[in-house]
Amino acid sequence: MARKYSIAHLTWLPWTPAEMIYNTHLLGYDYVSLRTISQGLPGEVNHDISNGGELFKLTEQALKDTGMRINDIELAKIDENTTEIKKYEPHLEAAAKLGVKNVITNIWTPDKAFIRKSSASCAIWRRSMACP
Repeated sequence: MARKYSIAHLTWLPWTPAEMIYNTHLLGYDYVSLRTISQGLPGEVNHDISNGGELFKLTEQALKDTGMRINDIELAKIDENTTEIKKYEPHLEAAAKLGVKNVITNIWTPDKAFIRKSSASCAIWRRSMACP
C-alpha cells in the first residue's frame, strides 16, 4: 500500500484554502490539512469557510479542479475559556460538505480533571454529530 502525504496549512498560512489546495497539488501531495477555525490571535489570517461564502466556494472549486482531498481541519481549541464545544459545529458542517471527516483538537490545560471532562464532552459531541 502506497503511503499518502498531507501538508499542514501552517506551512504557509497566508495562502487561502484554495491556494493551498492548488499549490500543494502541484507539489505532489495527496491531501491538505486546512486551518479553517480561527483562534482569534492578533495578526492571524482567518480562513473561516463556515459561512458558505466566497472562500467556501473557491475551496470547493479547487478540490474539484485538482482531485485533492482535505485530510482534516484545525484547530478546535478547548481551554478553560471554552464554555461550549458546540461552537465548532458550523465549522464541522462546512468541512463535511467538502468531504472532510477529521478535525484536530487540543485541550490546553494542566488540569487533568478538565481534560477528562472535555474529552468526554468531545466524545458525546462526536456521537451527536453522527461523525464517521
